[in-house]
Amino acid sequence: MKFQHKRRRWISLLVAPIMGTISIGFSGSVVEAQTGCEPICDPCAPVQQVIPCVPSDTQYSGADYYRAPDQHVSPATPVTPAPQQAIPETSSNADSQSVPSQSLLSPSDFSPPITDVNLSSGLATNFGSGGAGSLAFSDSFVTPGYIESAKIQTRVRLRYDNMTGANKPSRGQFLYPSLGAFGGDGPPDGGIGGGGGGGGGGGGGVGIGGGLGSADVDLEQVSTYIEVALRERLSIFIDVPIRWIGPINFGGQAGFTDGTQRGAGDISAGFRWGLIDCPNEHLTFQLRTTLPTGEPLRAIGTGNTTIDLGLLYDQQLTSKLWFFSEINDWQTLDAVTLDPATISNPNLASQDANILRGGVGLGYELFRGGSCCQPKKLTLLTEIVAWTVLDGVTTSLDPNVNTVEDATGDTIVNGKYGLRYNQDQNSIYVGYGHNWTNDRWYSDLFRLEWQRTF
Repeated sequence: MKFQHKRRRWISLLVAPIMGTISIGFSGSVVEAQTGCEPICDPCAPVQQVIPCVPSDTQYSGADYYRAPDQHVSPATPVTPAPQQAIPETSSNADSQSVPSQSLLSPSDFSPPITDVNLSSGLATNFGSGGAGSLAFSDSFVTPGYIESAKIQTRVRLRYDNMTGANKPSRGQFLYPSLGAFGGDGPPDGGIGGGGGGGGGGGGGVGIGGGLGSADVDLEQVSTYIEVALRERLSIFIDVPIRWIGPINFGGQAGFTDGTQRGAGDISAGFRWGLIDCPNEHLTFQLRTTLPTGEPLRAIGTGNTTIDLGLLYDQQLTSKLWFFSEINDWQTLDAVTLDPATISNPNLASQDANILRGGVGLGYELFRGGSCCQPKKLTLLTEIVAWTVLDGVTTSLDPNVNTVEDATGDTIVNGKYGLRYNQDQNSIYVGYGHNWTNDRWYSDLFRLEWQRTF
């Protein structure tokens, strides 16, 4: 197990500097706002037709459109004085000229074109804007269904997940806690989480009651995700889940009820930094920390603090095709160690885990309608997500068996398929995920999601 600890630490020491170097390198190359972005034609109508979306009493809205005030130049000397101000007569004098009224400047009057000019800056006027041109191109961007979005933006998301058929739910404590991993130092009665609910012998330790009561475990989760863009390239976020998991059998332990358990899960939060922030391309570094706020004794939480470092990328390849990808390194920070005397393999007592996750996906636009001001779009999304356990263990589902298995090398691959409908600033996603490998977090997953951007 010492070798596994050293290997995990070496991986951590290698991954963190690599991601930091990439972050610093890309940040330096794009320090001037949008200088690396390729020019893109505005998919909306000409500026004159877009103006109805902009209040008539304002001079600018967002970062893209500018309404010039009426300009009148009076002649130097009126022809005849009058008690009331009147429109002066045209004079042939070279000193006295009348400039016609101009209420709207055309894009050709500016260099660069007006749609490339960002008239706003700072937190107050660029709050959650995501960069110059974002207003004109906001309807062109597509959020994937399972891969993390790389676009920095202010948004609220409500997501419902239904996962069924987890055969080794405690693998690496990624989704579920390890049976019998919490409490004091004494051995659990009847093995890991077994007997009288994993009472922990004299040490007061507890498992997940009497263990998970079936060959498979099902999980339902509703999560609320809020992201706030503080700057064009920087945002912070928080994700709060509520879980239903079961069935769980506590073996008659006092204070616990058999069956499906429900409650608030582990809360995660972090920040996102945009390394590339163009209208049609984004590369983002993301750091996510998960806190053990859920109750691990009932499998609502994992009982561990974790950190997740990720690089997220997306690009619009054509007018109808988008590409998405991600790579993440997930690690536990404070996992407990089981009593080696109570498990089948004493070398696997540590519950520390390190899991690498990656994914690629494509989005294809099936339908586009509405107007530039009120766009509507339907996109087909196909994604592949894979996990590899670099370090970790899994425990038996049977509460009467104290088996701990090495999960290092376990690889899980899932296919994800869904549709996303966008209208104005709102979008709805409906998707299905299916496991492709013998190892699995779940057999099938159904996802329903609503998102609103600001």
